[in-house]
Amino acid sequence: MPDAADFASELVDASVAAATARIDAKMPAGVAGECEDCGEFMPRLVGGLCGYCRDGRRPPAAAYDRGAPVIAPAPIASAPSLPQPQQTEDIVADHVNVSVHLRGTIADAVKQRAEVEQAPLTKVVLAIVTEAVSGQPSKVVIDPALVDLSSVATSDLLEEIGVRLARAVDADAAIARADAAETKLLAVASAIGGAAQG
Repeated sequence: MPDAADFASELVDASVAAATARIDAKMPAGVAGECEDCGEFMPRLVGGLCGYCRDGRRPPAAAYDRGAPVIAPAPIASAPSLPQPQQTEDIVADHVNVSVHLRGTIADAVKQRAEVEQAPLTKVVLAIVTEAVSGQPSKVVIDPALVDLSSVATSDLLEEIGVRLARAVDADAAIARADAAETKLLAVASAIGGAAQG
């Protein structure tokens, strides 16, 4: 019993037979030469016309491409010596190309500064390095909530604690606020406890 593959094979055979029957057996072999219509040299002309002109179509650009002409340079009797390039003061011969990989708090601080200054990250990192080398204070703002204390040097922590203690409010006022908060907390606790008992 024939299936779809058998039917497809029969259709292909019939199509090939029909195409073969249309071939003109009297077509001459052709010769190489210049086409009478387009004027291009072609490897096969039949009746003086190339295959493109016989079919009524234009040859592709590749048919015309014969490569760029090669022009031999004229011999030079004596080549004048060219002056050596002068290095100006503006050109810095020694430079360093550095890739920087930032993570965590530092990366967040650099991104924040880039957003504030509306500058690319590379320019911000360059500015931070330049400020550090020149001794200028850095504009990097690090959110204290993002700081991982285990990654901070002890001397930096002690310095920060000293600064914060110097800026701290009066200790007596802080103690008074803490006592007031404790009193309010006890009042809330008794109100909750009294309502639960009643």
